[in-house]
Amino acid sequence: MPLSNSNVEIQDLEWKAAQSQVSDGWYDLLENGNHNLYLSPDWINAIASAHNYIAKLRALVAHKHNRIVGILPYQVETVKMFGIPMKKIALAGMSGYHQDIVAEDRQELLRALFAKYSESRWHVFQTAGLVAGSNATKAVKNIARDMGGHLLVYPGESSPYLRINTSWEEFLASKSGNFRYTLKRKEKALRKNGDLQERWFFTHDDIEDLFEAMLKIEEHSWKTKANIAISDTEHEQNYYRMLLPFLAKRKALFAMVLYLDKQPVAYFLCCFWQGRVCNLKTSFHESYSKLAPGSVVIHFAVRKAFELGAKEVDFLGDAQHHKLLWSDSVRHHEIYYLFSRRIRARSVGMIKKCLHTFRAPDMGGPIYRKTTS
Repeated sequence: MPLSNSNVEIQDLEWKAAQSQVSDGWYDLLENGNHNLYLSPDWINAIASAHNYIAKLRALVAHKHNRIVGILPYQVETVKMFGIPMKKIALAGMSGYHQDIVAEDRQELLRALFAKYSESRWHVFQTAGLVAGSNATKAVKNIARDMGGHLLVYPGESSPYLRINTSWEEFLASKSGNFRYTLKRKEKALRKNGDLQERWFFTHDDIEDLFEAMLKIEEHSWKTKANIAISDTEHEQNYYRMLLPFLAKRKALFAMVLYLDKQPVAYFLCCFWQGRVCNLKTSFHESYSKLAPGSVVIHFAVRKAFELGAKEVDFLGDAQHHKLLWSDSVRHHEIYYLFSRRIRARSVGMIKKCLHTFRAPDMGGPIYRKTTS
């Protein structure tokens, strides 16, 4: 499918075909464009397989002069909004981990997506986790303006991150005396209560021991009572059983477990790729909470990132106190709903807008835009 006035050719592939045919080109795009690894085909595959929606996935692939210049994984499904059936197009991937459009020209690829699913065949386009002010958000806004549809933009998570441009010693010196004292006090308290050992996990041979320790810690964490522990949900276990070997294969596994008298008490699981250490999961054994093993495991992991020459530690997720202790820099995210010009879509969009018009953005309401062509 050629784009008008362009040398770009577009393929629309089923998910298995995309994995087998364009995987190498996909990784080239990620590396050359300095994208995150969680936008890769294997990571998306792990999410979709664990949550049983892989059959819905497809991928638009843009080729230019026999070179892959863009890939957009997506899914189409019918959902109900206010009880009204709506055909929804959504970007696939880990939306909570800085969603993006992997393409040299993001707007061109989005235009191809909407050309394939013309306005007679879709009602709403939705994506979450786009970094505010990024090229991806600009592309969505430009497309919305060109289409003349209704665009609702909601505030999403604000993810803290620590940019590394000094030594560990220089970083500590830049922090308050209370911060440095607290780090030493918590580590000392933990060491006084037993034999404290930190074990690092980087390779495929480490995976079984790492996963076993993660499950033991999760079983005795606060997450069990909140019903969000890995040990309590089969799909989460399936996800990590697929993810950990993938990270190890890509030499991106960066994980550490703290043991106190050989008992796992806290872990810190990360992806370390292209200089960024991204924290995927952290937890601690509730029985040891007074000794603050969760704080100590973060301390040791951040220090290790400095030692290995990382350029950034990205805490991911939303802003929380234990993350903001390390840095007050955050990446703000936005959630987008673009309604087509079909009567049903415009009506639902207006209802959604009216329900939230008087809510401030920091209370979860949208930043509303009506775009015109």
